[in-house]
Amino acid sequence: MLSLLGALLAVEVGARLLARSRGAPFDPEVTRHRIAAVRSGFLEVAPETDGRGARTTSDSGPSLSAHPNCGFEFTRVGTRLERELAYFASPAAQANYDVVVLGGSVASAFGISGGARLERLLASDPLFAGRTIRVWSHGVGAYKQPQSLNLLNYLLGLGCEPDAVILVDGFNELAVANQNATDGVSPAFPWAAEWLRLNGDPLREPACFDALVAVREARARVLELCDDALAGSALESAVLARRVWTRIDGARADANDAQARFSAAVASSDAARHVRGLPVEQDVLARLRACVRAWRFGSDALRAICREQSIAFVHVLQPTLLDEGSKPLTAGERERGRALRAWSEAIRLGYPLVREASRELVARGATFVDATDVFHEVAEDLYEDACHFNQRGVDLLVDRVVPALAAEVRRH
Repeated sequence: MLSLLGALLAVEVGARLLARSRGAPFDPEVTRHRIAAVRSGFLEVAPETDGRGARTTSDSGPSLSAHPNCGFEFTRVGTRLERELAYFASPAAQANYDVVVLGGSVASAFGISGGARLERLLASDPLFAGRTIRVWSHGVGAYKQPQSLNLLNYLLGLGCEPDAVILVDGFNELAVANQNATDGVSPAFPWAAEWLRLNGDPLREPACFDALVAVREARARVLELCDDALAGSALESAVLARRVWTRIDGARADANDAQARFSAAVASSDAARHVRGLPVEQDVLARLRACVRAWRFGSDALRAICREQSIAFVHVLQPTLLDEGSKPLTAGERERGRALRAWSEAIRLGYPLVREASRELVARGATFVDATDVFHEVAEDLYEDACHFNQRGVDLLVDRVVPALAAEVRRH
């Protein structure tokens, strides 16, 4: 028995030493956070059905519903927006300094996980002396232009009166758009998987319904593994945590494959034929150039709107693991960074085009932050997957953006 315990201890010590040598020392809280992030992501985008092809909100966590201006939104955002509008109609809003964050899921993390740091750093600047800083996160997973542009128009029309707008984007405009094209949907349309589900009524077709059931089962498996891991004690061991994560990562890959099959089935269905948009450009580079044009126009339009409303505007190009050479990647990041081919292709070919277009924005007077190199000298684990990163990464991004926002406010 003692020899067995000794052997187990040796294996555990060896696993921890190996993790340290790879630049990612074992920390159970890091693994716990990573698993919680996976769980949250699957709750937010799981397709829902009540068995008859109709949506239901019975599942826990946020769900998506159709929106006339933006394609889709989180179902529960209406209640939050009511509170925001009441705030902006109050005297407190006139005294405070309000920052709205737009973009996709990385922007959402920037506003939520980085909001307190952003508020603290801005408050320490004499420029904002005597004013309470408030950050309002309006980033939505998979959003891309023109959704962010449409969303700001919608918010301003309802009565939101921010003092500053920070747009964090670039990844979805290329990766999600290129995946749309793979699914036979216009890259200019919202994320195809959700857009078609909400508008194409595809679940009346058996092949689509069967594919959706497979998605539900695969996602349920991911959530089951995550819940078991977070409730148990296995994450305290480097050896067991590694096994747990490998199972979750494999289940996540299976769920993503199921989602891809569902999207393909929906895209080829007769029910979705009328909501696919214009014919897809087959030349990848030409397609991505069109995506970059839409991204650049969205930025110009947002800046023009903000200028007319005396709102400071900062545009941030987000970092991504798929941008080769932007960060020294750990073994764990390489493993977690596997992405759909359409995503990898879009970033490899498209990010140089975006950086080129950003120089045009700056030449026209935009306050633009190219944050693609923000992790360039960081050897530690940051990325959770191809585009999302942990709290340390969020903090570094906030630190990069705050000086640009302060400079923009001072300039105007």
